[in-house]
Amino acid sequence: MDQHELTVAQLLEDELIAEPLSARLETIRRTASAGGVTVTVDMHGRLVGLILDHAAMRLPAHELAARIKSSSDEAAQAARHDGIAVLSAAAGAGLTADLAAQLKTAVGV
Repeated sequence: MDQHELTVAQLLEDELIAEPLSARLETIRRTASAGGVTVTVDMHGRLVGLILDHAAMRLPAHELAARIKSSSDEAAQAARHDGIAVLSAAAGAGLTADLAAQLKTAVGV
């Protein structure tokens, strides 16, 4: 790792960086749609919005659940990508690559 790159702990402890960085990460939202289901998630993959059109509401429960899950997974992957981009600007390439690898392992991507 380059001597000018920060560790995660250093990055989070530095109040001059942590607050703006944290605020930027918390604003990340991504949306994905499939077959009448529109899902919005935050950077952590938590559901923050769900829209079902009339056709989607008539689907069998298992099919509706599958569409919600696939849309949620797609949006979460995009949100993680956005989060990594924000971290990369603050933490440098080496730390960002380590974080991306850990995320891939943690979420099985």
